Amino acid sequence: MDHYLAYEIINIVFSFTGMILSLLGLVFSMSFRHLNKFARYMFIIFFSTLIAYSTSNVVFLVSIDLLDENFVLLSKLSLFFESLFSASLMPLITVTIIHATHRNPKKSKSLRAVISLFFIYVVLLIITQFTTFIYYITPDNSYHRGSYYPLLLVPPILMMFINLTYLFKNRKNITRNHLVFFSLYIIIPLICMLIQTALYGIQFIVIGTTIAAILMFRSVVAEQLTLYVEQQNAMAKQKTDIMLLQMKPHFIYNTMSSIYYLCAQDPKKAQTLVGDFTSYLRKNMSAIATQELIPFSEELEHTRAYLAVEKARYEKLLFVDYKPEYTDFSLPPLTLQPIVENSVKHGLDQDLPPLHVQVHTYQKDENVYIVVKDNGPGYDPTENQTENQRKVHIGLDSVKERLKLMCNGTIKIEAAQEGGTIVTICIRK
Repeated sequence: MDHYLAYEIINIVFSFTGMILSLLGLVFSMSFRHLNKFARYMFIIFFSTLIAYSTSNVVFLVSIDLLDENFVLLSKLSLFFESLFSASLMPLITVTIIHATHRNPKKSKSLRAVISLFFIYVVLLIITQFTTFIYYITPDNSYHRGSYYPLLLVPPILMMFINLTYLFKNRKNITRNHLVFFSLYIIIPLICMLIQTALYGIQFIVIGTTIAAILMFRSVVAEQLTLYVEQQNAMAKQKTDIMLLQMKPHFIYNTMSSIYYLCAQDPKKAQTLVGDFTSYLRKNMSAIATQELIPFSEELEHTRAYLAVEKARYEKLLFVDYKPEYTDFSLPPLTLQPIVENSVKHGLDQDLPPLHVQVHTYQKDENVYIVVKDNGPGYDPTENQTENQRKVHIGLDSVKERLKLMCNGTIKIEAAQEGGTIVTICIRK
């Protein structure tokens, strides 16, 4: 009797510990802002399932050990859901592992096999509620294992082995830390399950599963932090590149010269040019100081200011057409303006026809597209370039990197069929 009471206390302590650790994991998953969207979503589901699993286990232990025959239904329901939530953790870990190896879960044979085994497990669990060959609860509210109890453990064990096999086959596509901690998450519950089967009475599986989940979560968080630091370093380098690229003494000198001559020839136009040039400089300084995404309207205003300055200098050689069909989105600062500036630098020539630049934005399939099209001579980054052209190419590389880091965006440069260049930016919302 003393041993039985000790087992009861140990089991309840294990279950409460698992519940508290799972709750802490859930809170941390929801509050840790450096987790990517997929990892946060999966761990919220994962720890919520763990909480439901450990809570069902606590209810079952209290009901079966401390309550009388009037609570048989509570014991049956809590044990059913405990078993269901326990097994449902395996498909979740399968999806997480497949995603970590950069594969598509929808096309994975391993995931289909795990889901099939989970379905078999659920069928066995439902059948168990009406038979006594796996486990049963007597009318006096006592739990007993049937002679075929190990049959219920076969699907979860097979799911674990499928996950381990998948990890081993794809070990080259996953980080060392992920490989170790994903393996531990599978192996620790497996060992606890085997021990619990052999040592009937103490429920190691709850605390073992929870500790393994915390270790796995720790691995993912550590990798996300490393990735975040790398991104911050990359963005700092990009910021330095932007500052260097925005130091354009010739542009400033030419603009100030234009203002100087316009003061005598056309004071009103000179005043307008001063306003546009001031707006351009202010936006440049603001962009250098900003590390966050900005509304497209601000970037468009910056681009308009730049083009207004150039238009004042090349009135009959530069024409601009704006078609902003969709503007409710954000992007890195100094994204559109450098691309338009690139069009002007490569396409504006007094010996060539007037340059026409078109800025078009639209939304399609939940993605936002920015298209800058010109009728200039085109720009080939593979040809021999002057020092100024190389700086422009570096500027486009900077735009490309910041789009990728800050908003998962892409940029494509191609020649237009009728001549000129088309630059397309895609931002995934």
